[in-house]
Amino acid sequence: MPAAQLLADLAAALRPSLVTLLPQEQLSEWGGRWLATHGGRLGSKLAD
Repeated sequence: MPAAQLLADLAAALRPSLVTLLPQEQLSEWGGRWLATHGGRLGSKLAD
């Protein structure tokens, strides 16, 4: 699965309402921004 699709799926899972508001490309960008700002905390939770 392409990275863009994974990021769009992440955005949809976190904010389902965005699916009806944003096109696929913008969902991917939103998911990427979310991951960039939360990635460190996510990694530390997975290590626990």
